[in-house]
This record gives sequence, structure tokens and C-alpha cells, in this order.
Amino acid sequence: SATAQADGLSSTTGVTVGAAKSGVGAGVTLISSSTESRALATGAELGGGADRAGFARSVLGLARSANVNNVNAVTVTAAENGLAIGASMADLDTLATAQAQAIGAGDGADIVTAAQNLGAVAEAEGDVVVTGVTLSGTMNGVAAGASLARTQGSALARATAASLGAGNDLLTVEGTTGADAVADISTVGVGVTVAGSYQGVSAGVALLDVSGDALASAAAADGGTGDDQIELRSALETSASSTATSTGVSVALSGAVYGVGLAGAVVMGDTRSSADAFGIDGGLGADLLRSAGGSVEAFARARRTDVAVSGSFAIGAAASGNFLDTTTSAAARAFGIAGDGALGIGGAADRIAVTGPLIVR
Repeated sequence: SATAQADGLSSTTGVTVGAAKSGVGAGVTLISSSTESRALATGAELGGGADRAGFARSVLGLARSANVNNVNAVTVTAAENGLAIGASMADLDTLATAQAQAIGAGDGADIVTAAQNLGAVAEAEGDVVVTGVTLSGTMNGVAAGASLARTQGSALARATAASLGAGNDLLTVEGTTGADAVADISTVGVGVTVAGSYQGVSAGVALLDVSGDALASAAAADGGTGDDQIELRSALETSASSTATSTGVSVALSGAVYGVGLAGAVVMGDTRSSADAFGIDGGLGADLLRSAGGSVEAFARARRTDVAVSGSFAIGAAASGNFLDTTTSAAARAFGIAGDGALGIGGAADRIAVTGPLIVR
């Protein structure tokens, strides 16, 4: 059995630029913070070649990855030009990845038997927060292609109890076979303000760009490529859950003569969540897949909340200009037993046998 834990933390507070001709020059970022945490756990790895392996006891893989990235109080005041082309006051990227497997057979024609249970759990969580970003008293606010604050977060979790890889493999599991993947990402922008600028938001610009992606994938058994024989003689339990949340709070553009330019936006971003769960994924090849039943569940949630997004100016939004330009999507797929045809790749003739109740949600 194996356990892996990876944690990342970045926190930055208090960056100020005052009374400058140009606040932030073309292609320049006042604060750029990129954090990444990766956790990989494998209970037993067989490697390449034709292997024979028998496991008398349960084999487990547990991977947890957590990452936090915070930026607070970034200010540019009394500059003739606030943000030039392609510039940013705060630019945050965060990635949390967790990958777990009980048995990794690798390539080759392998024979694997497990007398007890196989289990894999992968949990990935990321939090990205930017607060108190202010641009005030500038002649030109935010120029083409720039953003006052940008946050991008991703959480990726993959759990596979038995991964067979390439080759004509034989897998037999007497006990339960379980895989659980959880991905959770939260991106937040709070108190982002442009005040007293002659021109607010120019073409192709956003005051706040908040985006998040959560991806969870789980399989009790993954056959990979080759003509495999997989037999799970007890119940399988597979769950994939993903949640992506993006929040913009009190984003304001005030006192500008010109408001939002061509294709500009006060708040923009994409929030996406995806979950895939497989009981047995036969993969490519002419496979024989047997299961005693069990449960397979996939759950995906994407939520976006933008509160008190406001603007006050003499001339409003130009063509294609918006206060909000955001997208939200969630997709969940669950497969009890999947051969080539279920994945839309066709080709080989799979044989599937299920001897007990198999619940797919």
C-alpha cells in the first residue's frame, strides 16, 4: 500500500505603485504567482515485461493534493497610464493533481491475482484568491489585452484500482475493487476596482478574469490496450466527483468617461467541471470482462457567482462590450462496463458478463 500527500501554499500581500507615468508597462505583471502540487501513489508497480504477481493482502493507493494561492492589496495610483497592452496587476495560476492506483501492471502480458481488496483514492483541491486590487486616478485605465486581476485554478484527480496498460493481460480479484476520485477547485476575486480613470476598460480587456477547472476520473479496472481478461468476483465501487466554483465580489468601474470598450468586460471567465466513472474500462482490444456487480457514480457541479458588479461612466459599453462575459459547464459520465464501442472507438469484439446487480448513476 502507498500514501502520498502534496501541499502547496503561496501568499503575497501589499504591492503598491504610485505617481508613475506608466503604472504597469506592456507585457508586465506586478505580481505573478504560479503554484503546483502533485501527489502520486501506487500500491504495487510491476513495470514492463510479462509479469506474474499474486497479492494475498489488500492493496491500497491514496493520493491527496492541496494547493492555496493568495494575493492581497495590490494598488496602482496616480499613473498616467494604468495598465498597458498585455499587462496585469495580479496573475495567479494554481494546479493541484492527485493520481492513485492500487496496482499498476505496466506494459507486457501480465497475470495478476488479488486474494483480497483493491482500492484507490485520489483527492485534489485548489483555492485561488485575489483581494483588494485597485487602480485609481489614472488617465487610461486598462489597455488592450490587459487584465486588472486574473486567477486560473485547476484540480485534477484520477483513481484506478487496477491499471493493466498495454499487452494481453489477465486480472482476477477475489475481494472488492474500489476507486474514488474527488476534484474541487475554488477561484475567487474580491474588491477589484478601477476608479477615476478617463478611460475604463479598453478593447479585449477584463477587470477581473476568474476561471476554474475541476476534472475527476475513476475506474475500478482499466484494461488499457490488448486482449484482456478481467474478472472482479466481488462488488466493485467507483465514484468520481468534481466541483468547480468561481466567485467575483464587488467588482467596480467608476468615474470613467468611457466605460467598456470593444469586446471588453468588467468580469469574465470560464468555470468547468467534469467527472467520469467506470466500473470496468476494457479499453482497446478484444476483451473478456466479468463483474459480480456493484455501483458506479459520477457527479459534476459547476457554480459561478458574481456579486455587485457595477459601473458608472458617461459613455457606456461599445460593440460587444459587457459587464459580464462568463461561461459555466458541468458534465458527468458513468459507465458500468465499457468496451471499445461504448467509448466510440469501436473495432474489437468484447464479451461482457455481469452476474449481480450493477447500479450506475
